[in-house]
Amino acid sequence: SSSESSVSSSSNTSEDISSSENVDQEKLNKITELKSKLKANSFIVITSKNDLLLLKESTVDLKKELPDLEFSSLRLSFKGIVLSSSFKTELYEAFSQFKVLDFLYLESIVCEDSSAYEMLENSLAHIKIKNLFIEKSDLKSNSNDDSRLIRALMRDSKDTIEHINISETHLSTGLFNALADNSDSLSVLKKVSVKGADMEAQHGSFIADFIESSNTLEEIILSNNNFDWNTIKEIVNASKLSSSLKSIDLSNNEVTTLSQGQREFLNNFREQTGIRIKTK
Repeated sequence: SSSESSVSSSSNTSEDISSSENVDQEKLNKITELKSKLKANSFIVITSKNDLLLLKESTVDLKKELPDLEFSSLRLSFKGIVLSSSFKTELYEAFSQFKVLDFLYLESIVCEDSSAYEMLENSLAHIKIKNLFIEKSDLKSNSNDDSRLIRALMRDSKDTIEHINISETHLSTGLFNALADNSDSLSVLKKVSVKGADMEAQHGSFIADFIESSNTLEEIILSNNNFDWNTIKEIVNASKLSSSLKSIDLSNNEVTTLSQGQREFLNNFREQTGIRIKTK
């Protein structure tokens, strides 16, 4: 029986070794796959802290192999992550590998506490982003001011950000406040889309200020919010003063049927400015 037990124990050990080899092999496979995606500027989806670690390892590896590689048109998606302060170094280190992100997509992201929010803020502040998409996320800091995230973004992305698209994410007036404050230096921002973000009349004047002050904005989409006619009118009047705007979408707000006078107001606006406007 003693020989039997020794046989069984030895087979267990070899199984342990092979399972850890499998894990290592799996990691190597993932890194190889990530490296080819990085080289091809493919879309990379991050759903866990482990994904972040692998992304960092892959970029460090690639930089050794191809020191001239700049990762200039990389597209990254963060999906369904609860960011906590335990992510701190991973997030920052992964981001600091890149100079420019062509596309950053934050979907269903929750910041667990104010330090997680600050960490996201700091990571965004040190990278240039061309297209920022935020969807179904809770990006409130403790101070209840989501403009800090946008202001962080402005720090390095002023001359690269072309498109900001935010949907189904509750926003304070801070976003447009930050955009209006920075509109002089946002030299290539062409499109802003904020859909289904529970925006109300109080957002109107901030949006109007931004539209009026931007010299580059061509398209603004504000559909599926809670604007009444007065807010819509305020936004439309500000658009008359824009030197660059070509299209506004205000569909699916609280105004479902327009009176004769309201229709005339919008038709006159279209004729005077040549700007396309959608209200239903």
